[in-house]
Amino acid sequence: PGARLLARPLTPLSDFHALARSPEPIACEMGVGRALLRGPDADAEMTWSRGGWFHAHETWWNATYAHEQNRGYDFTEDVPSPGHLEVDLDDGPVTLSLRETRTPAEVAPEPRSDDPADAFVVRSGGPPGDCPSRTVLAGYPWFGDWGRDTMIALPGLLLDRGLFDDARDVLARFAGAISRGLLPNRFSDSGEGAEYNTADASLWFLHAATEWAMRSGEAEEFTRVLLPACLAIVDAYTAGTEADGAPVGVDPEDGLVVAGHATSQLTWMDARRDGVTFTPRHGKPIELSALWVHGLTRLAGFDTGGRRGELKALAERAAESVRRLFYDGERGWCADRLEADGTGWRPVFELRPNQLFAVSLEYGPMRGEPARRLVRSCVDRLWTPRGVRTLDPADPAYRPRFEGTMFERDASYHQGTAWPWLLGPMVEAWQRAELPSADAVALIRPMLSGTGSPLPGQIAEVYDADGWAGTPASWALNADDPQRPGGCPAQAWSVSEVFRAARLLGLVPVPA
Repeated sequence: PGARLLARPLTPLSDFHALARSPEPIACEMGVGRALLRGPDADAEMTWSRGGWFHAHETWWNATYAHEQNRGYDFTEDVPSPGHLEVDLDDGPVTLSLRETRTPAEVAPEPRSDDPADAFVVRSGGPPGDCPSRTVLAGYPWFGDWGRDTMIALPGLLLDRGLFDDARDVLARFAGAISRGLLPNRFSDSGEGAEYNTADASLWFLHAATEWAMRSGEAEEFTRVLLPACLAIVDAYTAGTEADGAPVGVDPEDGLVVAGHATSQLTWMDARRDGVTFTPRHGKPIELSALWVHGLTRLAGFDTGGRRGELKALAERAAESVRRLFYDGERGWCADRLEADGTGWRPVFELRPNQLFAVSLEYGPMRGEPARRLVRSCVDRLWTPRGVRTLDPADPAYRPRFEGTMFERDASYHQGTAWPWLLGPMVEAWQRAELPSADAVALIRPMLSGTGSPLPGQIAEVYDADGWAGTPASWALNADDPQRPGGCPAQAWSVSEVFRAARLLGLVPVPA
């Protein structure tokens, strides 16, 4: 009897990459059962069903964040609080909520359902125009809208759910920002400017744009709005362009996409810290040419103004080169990339998941028995219940744990760490290779039974690659050493690709 709850919100309301120091008082606008809190970089709203609000500024000095300290970040902050709520618990239950209502470049998402995908689709006032348009946030709490992540996530986040108008807005926004045939890797967090340091985002745009056109039935709209951007990408890659000071183009000798130099980071395996590129993949990474073949073949199916024969010829040449130069029949899988050795191109046979795209894409260059052997090799050695390893455990460079300082985590980011989004292409590759469908279900079911993310309904960016035992058909997490989640606790392409794979298998219904 006589129990009283005192609830004090701690609200820096600063940029999510920053820590507050000697903060100014948080402005507070009162309403009935609500307080609107206005900070320097964000706003928040606190609501309550009953009780009394007492507006009195306090600062909690030198708050220490142990997790950030362990990760090698700055870890102390002066946290402001605008006041507190008092409520007598003897009078019954009380409901409290605190939510962010404004960030610098985006506004809050507009939920349509209970689908976790809703959280990632927002309205943005950022480039290339002043009018609010749809965009995709790559992950919470750290990522804004990234080109590669958006194009990979778009089919599962929007097209699978019939949100074709939103998908068109997203595609048109990025199409308007293409420069020298390159899609932005990311827009700045402030909504100003873009970074062009990726060789694969433009190729993922070809996939997402043509997928939208085919599934929406808006062929004329595609031709008017998106086809010019697609052809600009083709022309730039054929002629040669540059990303972040590194060359990107098509080798006229074999038709394969070549990109980067020894210190560049132009593919999705792009970790770099303190001058060290942990996964240098300069040369001819297999997924770039797989996406190139697929994108060209897709475009050849549209009215391209007499360029159909040219596009098909480019695709066929590259596809033949992939089959001839990447695949090793004795190993039963493909090289991850071709690397210049002074006299030609040397295949680098690190077993990585990037070769899955040579099978998973509709017009991927690998088919038949080689594709089946390739996919089985990846499943046998790279699959885990929480995602796909980025490197074979037998490789001396393998690092299964995503932990430690920023340098240590970046060093393991693509050297073993498991990524849930790769379960999508793994399942799709299994299907396209015409392997048993029941086994494909086994690949994805563990993630559907519980994601391990600290946020309900969400899927983390990465997971440790160890801490489990068994095969896809019979697996078990080790309770004493589970696959721990890491990175962003809610990642757009993790959610998108896991549930896209589940929809492909009929395990999750397609939303009405």
